[in-house]
Amino acid sequence: MFYQAVKDLPTAAQHALRMSQRAAKGLSGSLHLGFTGTAALNPKIPDSIKAFQAVYPEVELVIKEAITLQKLAASSFIMTAREDAISLHDTVLEKCRIAGFDPSISPAAPQVASILSLVAANLGVSLLPDAMR
Repeated sequence: MFYQAVKDLPTAAQHALRMSQRAAKGLSGSLHLGFTGTAALNPKIPDSIKAFQAVYPEVELVIKEAITLQKLAASSFIMTAREDAISLHDTVLEKCRIAGFDPSISPAAPQVASILSLVAANLGVSLLPDAMR
């Protein structure tokens, strides 16, 4: 009875050792990256991904851009002034309210390019149409 319970322990220990060695070398597990649509404006993002792939070419890297609006509820939102882009301004407010919060709004940015620059500088977040990608 005892022998039956422990006979596979050496094999299990070897397997655990191999798994831990692979994990220590970064050869197993998963890497989760999160970034905003403005990541293209920051060269550190693609440079970091290239460096990772150069060191770990056998690791499949899957990148998904996914964040819920609720996770941004405590963030400061950078938007155009309502008089400059009524539809965009109102849509952002509506989406935030549907998500269950009223956004904290930073001073208005005059153009979409300004919004992108301010978001890239980590001064807040924003919602923009897909066409702005």
